[in-house]
Amino acid sequence: MLRKDGSTVPVEIVGKLLKNDAGLPVGFQGSTHDITERVAAREETARLHENEIRINYSTHSASPSARLGVCPRSTKPCSVTSSP
Repeated sequence: MLRKDGSTVPVEIVGKLLKNDAGLPVGFQGSTHDITERVAAREETARLHENEIRINYSTHSASPSARLGVCPRSTKPCSVTSSP
């Protein structure tokens, strides 16, 4: 659906065909619902899932000491970085 400013808005459309007593179509009845928040939530869920996959990959491919967050030969925490 288009807004007055020309931008699009995702909507869900629900409708039904109206019929007279003889069963002949006489019109339509329907409504639209803005689903912007639903779409944003789906996109955020997908983004978080991708991040989780990357974290799991880097955790499983890192050295055992890096997985624990400790640099070898040190008691200080180290940053875990990985290259794909």
